Amino acid sequence: MERREFLSSACALVGAALCPVVAQAVAAVQAGAAPGARGAQILAGPERELLVLLVDGIIPPTDTPGAAAAGVADFVQFMLTHGFTPAQFQDFAGGVSQVQRVSAERFGKPYRALDESERHAVLLALQAQPATAAFFAALRDLTIIGYYTSEMGASKELRYLPVPGEFTGCMPIAPSERAFFDSNPLDRATYVYRS
Repeated sequence: MERREFLSSACALVGAALCPVVAQAVAAVQAGAAPGARGAQILAGPERELLVLLVDGIIPPTDTPGAAAAGVADFVQFMLTHGFTPAQFQDFAGGVSQVQRVSAERFGKPYRALDESERHAVLLALQAQPATAAFFAALRDLTIIGYYTSEMGASKELRYLPVPGEFTGCMPIAPSERAFFDSNPLDRATYVYRS
């Protein structure tokens, strides 16, 4: 098996553990769907700015760059364009508009005008509400995939050894160190957005 085939199979396996919409989008991109083949779908203007704020709310900057700095909004846009069907895109775009509704209901102002704690409360509300839970799951999964497959996420958030030494199956990690990978990446509970 060649490296490319292995990576393609590994992505398909991980995609199967994600929410169904994201899994289908990953499969479509792997199959080589041309831009617009599944419908011309672009978030632009205020929706695009909101997408940048949303991904940064899911993986905010700390001592490492956040999702916005890693270009995750571009990755999400790529997946929307190449992997989502027109109906799935409309559902996602509807979820983006629901962010403004929830923000206005809870705080009386648009999402971009909220402070960090208010934005956090809106994200928790999106995850909890049945009408927006599927949107939030897709956004969260796309953000996580986009971030940890970006150069910043892989090299600044996770430790990166371009030429690893010997394999040590179980090694202690100090609380101040970064992990190489999640010990159970298919455990959905690790991806729940918590306060």
